[in-house]
Amino acid sequence: MSTSSSISISPTSSIEITEHGAKITGTLSQKEWINAITTLRNVNRNYLKALGDVVGYGINHFGENIVGKHIEQLEFNLSDANTALGIAKLSYDFKAAYPLTPDHYYLLSKLSSAHLKEKWANACIEHGLAALELKRSIQAGKILTTKSISKHSGLGSGITTIEGALFQFNQWKQQVGEDEIMHLPKNNRLDLLEKLRPVLELAEKLAATLDDNT
Repeated sequence: MSTSSSISISPTSSIEITEHGAKITGTLSQKEWINAITTLRNVNRNYLKALGDVVGYGINHFGENIVGKHIEQLEFNLSDANTALGIAKLSYDFKAAYPLTPDHYYLLSKLSSAHLKEKWANACIEHGLAALELKRSIQAGKILTTKSISKHSGLGSGITTIEGALFQFNQWKQQVGEDEIMHLPKNNRLDLLEKLRPVLELAEKLAATLDDNT
């Protein structure tokens, strides 16, 4: 959808951002040029955070239906829209207190209480958790860094451990979704069952040894 709106990013209004690009209508000093390029960098870096705040305002004042309608009409990227809707659940003050990435905020927004949000936000700051590390840590209920995961699983050491194999299996199951697995086409389910059969056979043999009282 095309619009004719423009946004001034210079105090003197010598440069505007339009649907076609940057329109420079006057002579910029070096200071004004630096201000313009810095503003663009900050907008790019904080776009989803700001979008979350604006979306949140819209939901609170106009309702979810109006917000959803305009997100669709303006053809927002679906991933950006979903992230912004998550971030909209967090206050501006929360984000100011915990300077993290939009991906961090999206994960934190899914937590059920303010206490958990603050707990894991603090953990991100204290341990320098990347967004993926935060996701894995929340799932495990304890701090998991990429380094600790590799050490625990044997990844990178040439040694495959059962913990590492289970970790990767659980990651696969969570990414695909158990319900999706159960509704795969029949041929895919048969193929998956065949691949899992050695695991089932080992489990049965292991269970049988427990009946020997040895």
